Amino acid sequence: MVWCNLYQNFDTITMTSNVNIPNFRSDLIMSEATKIAKSHTEWFWDDSVKTVLSVCCQFPEQFPKLSHYSCSDYVKKWLKKYFNAYKNRPSNRISKKIGTVPDKIINTIISARLPHLNSENISQISSAHRLSMSAENILGLLLEEYLAENLSSYGWYCAWG
Repeated sequence: MVWCNLYQNFDTITMTSNVNIPNFRSDLIMSEATKIAKSHTEWFWDDSVKTVLSVCCQFPEQFPKLSHYSCSDYVKKWLKKYFNAYKNRPSNRISKKIGTVPDKIINTIISARLPHLNSENISQISSAHRLSMSAENILGLLLEEYLAENLSSYGWYCAWG
């Protein structure tokens, strides 16, 4: 996740060096975004969106790659991506069942390290490990959302999406 603050030294952010948006003027992007965001009832136009978008305008390599045909088209897709991510932030969604299947070699390695365990015990360890990793990922996302909520009053905003 990228965090934006207009007073930050952006030389410290490591991102790709290629420009993801065509050479549209910043003032055109900002005015188009204002118009588009205000025309959608489920979207909002506040300091968080303005700050993230203006940082992207200042550092175009921060923009995501999106197919587009015009400035208006690109800005609309950018706003949609931002607001979809905001709407589906961790506290607003229900996690899905873990779908990863462990490599069979994992059980072989565990059984070599713990030869006294039967295959059912080894399978339980493998499942518990995947569950634990999933929980850690969820915790990280919740922490980022917590920071987004608590740092906005200091001018730091999450670049949702």
